[in-house]
Amino acid sequence: MVIAILKNHLCAARTNLGLTQREVARILGMKSPARICALENGQALPTVEDCVAFQVLFKRSFEELWPRFNLETEAFTDRNIRSLIEHLERGRIRTARRRARGKVIARKLAVVVDGFPEDIANVI
Repeated sequence: MVIAILKNHLCAARTNLGLTQREVARILGMKSPARICALENGQALPTVEDCVAFQVLFKRSFEELWPRFNLETEAFTDRNIRSLIEHLERGRIRTARRRARGKVIARKLAVVVDGFPEDIANVI
């Protein structure tokens, strides 16, 4: 059973090149195609090395090969950044120096989640 978030386009990319799982495993330096099978079936996530190898081999990014997982990870990270900004802006930090540092970090992180503000000079 494929977990929805781990669905990917790895099998399609492999078959478009006419490669077998064993051949892809060999290209990636694996002894057996079992890991490639697990990746294609959504039972495993690739390592950083796998992602780079797939990008070179298939000329497709992680975002293109694992679109749903990429979107879920982006949303999770965005929520966590916004939560940290909220925490920093609440100002429950004891020292003035740390409060000032928190405000600077919050402004910089706001650029990450909201895009560039109108007056970028005040943030950078």
